[in-house]
Amino acid sequence: MISMPRVVLSILLFASPLGCLVVSAVDSQRVTSIELTPHARRAIDRALSYLEREQSPDGSWGKGRYWVANTALCTMAFMVQGHVPGKGKFGETMEKGVGYLVGQAGKRTDGYIVDSSSGTFYQHALAVMALAEAWGQSKNPGVGSAVRAGTKVILSSQNKEGGWGYSPDPKQSGDLSITIMGIEALVSAKEAGVLVPDQSLERARAFIHACQSKETGAFWYKPNRTDETNAYRMGAGLLGLQLAGELESQALDQGWKFLMGEGIEKGWAFKERRDWLDQFYCVQACYQAGDKYVNFWYPRAAEKIIAQQEPSGKIAGDGNMPYGGTAVATLVLAVPYRFLPIFQR
Repeated sequence: MISMPRVVLSILLFASPLGCLVVSAVDSQRVTSIELTPHARRAIDRALSYLEREQSPDGSWGKGRYWVANTALCTMAFMVQGHVPGKGKFGETMEKGVGYLVGQAGKRTDGYIVDSSSGTFYQHALAVMALAEAWGQSKNPGVGSAVRAGTKVILSSQNKEGGWGYSPDPKQSGDLSITIMGIEALVSAKEAGVLVPDQSLERARAFIHACQSKETGAFWYKPNRTDETNAYRMGAGLLGLQLAGELESQALDQGWKFLMGEGIEKGWAFKERRDWLDQFYCVQACYQAGDKYVNFWYPRAAEKIIAQQEPSGKIAGDGNMPYGGTAVATLVLAVPYRFLPIFQR
C-alpha cells in the first residue's frame, strides 16, 4: 500500500519581522516555513515578464526544437504565483500556452503529446504534467481529454522493470532521468482526478531502488550501472521515491547522507547545469523531506540562480532547451509560493 506525500491542508502568508514574505504550509503534524526574499521575488517577476515577451503567436515557446517541452515548462512557470489561464496579468499568455499543448495533443490519435522536432518521452511527460496542473483552471475544453489520454500512454509505456524509456514503448529500457518525469506526470494526473493505479507507482519505486547503490546510497542513470552520480541523479532518485510513496526508509537515509555528505564536500551538489533540472529535483526532494533539508538547500540554489539572471530577465542555463531553463529556474525560485500541487506535501 502506497503512502502518498501529505497534501498541504492550509497555506498562510504573512510578513516576517524582517519584512520578507514567509509562506508557512501547515499540515496535521508539522509546520514548514521557507523564506521568499525580495531578491527572489524580483527575479521571478523579471523571468515571467521575459517569458511573456518571448511567447510565439501560436502560444508556444521554442527555437527550432522541443516546443512542447518548452511550452509545458513555461506555462507551469506562470502558475507559481497563483496566476491562472484566462484571468489576470498573464491569463492570456497562459491560455495560449495551454491551447498550444492541447492542439499538439489533438494532432495524434494515440494520446502522445510531442512535436515535429522530437518524439522523446520527456516532452510528453512534461505536457501531461502542465495540462494536469492547469485542469480546472483553463476554459479550454480539450484539457481533460488530453490529460486522460496522455496518462494512459504513460501507464501503457512503463516497462517490466517499472521505468520509462525515450519512446512510449514498454519494451524499451528505462533510465532515471525519464522515469522521474513519468512519476511526476502520474502524480500530477492523480491529483487532478485521473485514475492512476498504485501498482504503477510501486513498480516505478522498484525501478528507482534498482538504480541505487546499496553500499553508498548514490543513484545511477540506469539499474545496476555503477556510473558516476551527480545532483541531477540524486535529486531525481530521492524525489522519485518520495512521490511514489516512500517517505521513510533506509534507501532515503542513505541517499540523503551521500548527497549532503559527498555532494557538498566535493562541490558537485550545486555545480551549474545548463537547464537547472538538478536543482528542480533536489529542492522538491528537500521540501518533501522537511525543514532540515529545504532550509539548507533552497537559499543556496536560489542564490546561484539569481546570480545567473540577465538584464532581460532570462536566466542563463537554457542550454539546448530555449526558454525551458528560465522556466525551470523560476519553478525552483518559487517553491515558497507552493501554488503548484507538485510543491505540496
